[in-house]
Amino acid sequence: MFALSTAWGVKRSKDPAELIAEARRLGFRCMELHHSLSLTTVAGFLDAAEKGEVTVSSLHNFCPSIMWASGPDAYSPSSLDARERSMAVKKAKDTIDMAARFGAKAVVMHSGRVDMKDMTSALIALYNNGLKDTPRYGRIKGKLLARREKKHQRHLDALYKSLDELVAHSEPKGVKIGIENRYSVEDIPSFEEIKLILDEFAGANVGYWHDVGHAQCSEELDIVAHESYLQAYSSRMLGIHLHDVIGVSDHRVPLTGEFDFRKLKPYLSRDTIKVVEAFVSAPEEQVVEGMSFIRDCLSLDDEEACSTG
Repeated sequence: MFALSTAWGVKRSKDPAELIAEARRLGFRCMELHHSLSLTTVAGFLDAAEKGEVTVSSLHNFCPSIMWASGPDAYSPSSLDARERSMAVKKAKDTIDMAARFGAKAVVMHSGRVDMKDMTSALIALYNNGLKDTPRYGRIKGKLLARREKKHQRHLDALYKSLDELVAHSEPKGVKIGIENRYSVEDIPSFEEIKLILDEFAGANVGYWHDVGHAQCSEELDIVAHESYLQAYSSRMLGIHLHDVIGVSDHRVPLTGEFDFRKLKPYLSRDTIKVVEAFVSAPEEQVVEGMSFIRDCLSLDDEEACSTG
């Protein structure tokens, strides 16, 4: 299943009809609803879905967006603050309920962060200035990983409590929860924590959601190699966010960056939800070429070509 995230067009239009029309021009009849969509826009998509005008593969938590807060990290399900964690669970349940109304297969979920100073931004700044191979970079990275290790377990335990509630709420509705790998080192889950979460909820409707850009940026920052994620977790992968990367700048249209998408194919199955999640604008001809390439390159039909043409 290939889908286009509404993140691609939502900055230009909030009109579901226009977003659906643009997706069709790019060759997609299936879409993922991004966390930036208002209740009004989501209601418009629901009406279109009921008329058979669009299929929705997945929703990105929180969707609809929260009126008084912004983004998928507005509330953390791994927060040590009971009120914040409770609100994260409540709003995630709302997303699950909406996913069930669409007949969507999954909800993509951010899992919060370890409560500590943001040090990933310092690594990114050094990387962008060509200083990744310096002693200073190594010292900051080592300090960051050590501080995180000391603090992560309490947040992971809080996340387990949240997921206990969300699993009980979502399983009867037939909606799966996709735990997404993240960009910043302070975020949950780390590479190792993905296994801990999946093992904790083995047999439940919790799976791994692979974000290509996040994994590639992790490799660029010398945290974890991209392919390590795929090798370790592809058998438990619900879906994948596809976008291109230049250095540590991701969410680009496929073929406008440096990532070799061919390396993904051995790790995907026919059931993997494949979502193009591009934010960065590009000329329409590049968009059309990139979207076509993704479908051709990652199709699991033997007769499909895998070339840039």
